[in-house]
Amino acid sequence: MNEKKSLLKTFLVFGIAMLGSLYVFSVELMHASFSNLLGYEFGIGWFYLKIAVISLICCASIMWVIRLLWIAGNREEGRSFWVYPAIGFIVFISLSLCFVGFSVN
Repeated sequence: MNEKKSLLKTFLVFGIAMLGSLYVFSVELMHASFSNLLGYEFGIGWFYLKIAVISLICCASIMWVIRLLWIAGNREEGRSFWVYPAIGFIVFISLSLCFVGFSVN
């Protein structure tokens, strides 16, 4: 498996699909009430722990996708022009969704 991944395929699969599903999952996990499920009342510290863990996982995933896009943009003749707009789009959308997600809470 020595072939390079195309930039468009990496952008669509990892940048859009994987980060989109991660965002939906993190919003659902943020609003999930484990108190009703387990029958134990958790304090505010549990909520802050959920926010910290979700933020770390999302930031690590965003950095991983940016690294994949950077690697996919490498070509024999040099770096592709489209790697910069792809990374910029991923960063802009990720920050926007993070801001909207935390402001809704």
